Amino acid sequence: MKARWLTQGPEGKSKKKDKKQGNEPADSTAGPPKPDLSKYNMAELKSKLIEAGMPEDMLALFSDADIVENARSMGLLDETKQEGK
Repeated sequence: MKARWLTQGPEGKSKKKDKKQGNEPADSTAGPPKPDLSKYNMAELKSKLIEAGMPEDMLALFSDADIVENARSMGLLDETKQEGK
């Protein structure tokens, strides 16, 4: 028994893929929203992360958004409590 896409010719399988891709959103950057970096003092956040035990070498690899997210996940941000209200 042959697969159905073989009976549709060499383009059969690619046509099916095109239909599936049409249903997906065009925005490929799905994920959590980026934090508003203007609300944060980056130098202060970096020093808090270093005091919490994060190596300075690792901080050099992170973007500002990554630093904010790491500080938030470690509970170093006071703003997270205020944002929930």
